Amino acid sequence: MRSTVIFRLAKGTWKIIHVHNSLPVNNVKGFGYEARGFEELLDAALSSPYELGPSGMASVMFTDIADSTRIAETIGDHLWTEAVRRHLRLIQKHNVEGGGKVVKSLGDGVMSSFSSARAALSTARMIQRANSAETTEPKLQVRISVHTGEVMASDSDHFGTVVNKAARIAALAAPGDICVSDATRIMVGGATDFVFHDQMTVPLKALEGEHSLCKLSWRDRG
Repeated sequence: MRSTVIFRLAKGTWKIIHVHNSLPVNNVKGFGYEARGFEELLDAALSSPYELGPSGMASVMFTDIADSTRIAETIGDHLWTEAVRRHLRLIQKHNVEGGGKVVKSLGDGVMSSFSSARAALSTARMIQRANSAETTEPKLQVRISVHTGEVMASDSDHFGTVVNKAARIAALAAPGDICVSDATRIMVGGATDFVFHDQMTVPLKALEGEHSLCKLSWRDRG
């Protein structure tokens, strides 16, 4: 096990504000896919303190480009850089329109936060639809996850747990998927404008127990 402990000096006393444990557990079981890029984005997100506003519920969304390493190696640095810039503009545009905030980005991976699960899910769906409609080559596919939890502005460790789970869910998402935690699904209740499918229970790396996940449909049904 690898443990990372972050301290903060508060009124002359060093306090632990975050503990991050990593276990070598294979999470391909369940969704059948695991993305390593989210590990780096997660480590970057947890290594620097930040606040997303007042205490309360927040929905955390992770996005990244599927098969990015293979695409970059195939098309070369110049075309890949342009593709990533175009992708990040798309993410930023829909985050702003959906009321979200980009918290951290690393390469083609982005972590965003929203004040409501509905806003996060709506934005995730719009990102997938907008990306699918892109005609510029190379054609990209996006993985997205959303998890909802309690944000304590004075306790970044608590928020770190929400971030951790959101990233672990994203690592299981297949290209073109929006993977959603059960907490997020419950927050929108019986809303008829969201359709969930493929519900399952899976282990998540570095998190105890089994976790209920599902996918959010985003393709328009003709």
